[in-house]
Amino acid sequence: MSARHVERRPHCCLRGKGFVRIQCGELGSMEVGPRARVYAEVVPEVLDVAVKEFAGTEEMIQVGEKLFRPYDWERFDLLVLPPSFPYGGMENPRMVFLTPTMIKGDTSGVQVVAHELAHS
Repeated sequence: MSARHVERRPHCCLRGKGFVRIQCGELGSMEVGPRARVYAEVVPEVLDVAVKEFAGTEEMIQVGEKLFRPYDWERFDLLVLPPSFPYGGMENPRMVFLTPTMIKGDTSGVQVVAHELAHS
């Protein structure tokens, strides 16, 4: 969604490394919109706070679609990783990986979600 002139390829023809990411653990999830779900450890203080922090995800998708074009993927899910994850966020098709340091309780961490959305 971040450029006006994009070479379009069918999704089945994506090239490159890193299109498969696997996260395992005791995860829970909650919807934050019709196309977005937050996944996090099944620890109430992590999942519940993450859901509140990222509740505006669908609105971000809609703003991006108005500015650029329809979102290419069916879903834009968020996975809050353990504190050892070394980056703020990492975009992947259909799912963004986030460090729990993005959960600040005041929605100031959502700018990282918007940034990763622009990449995907």
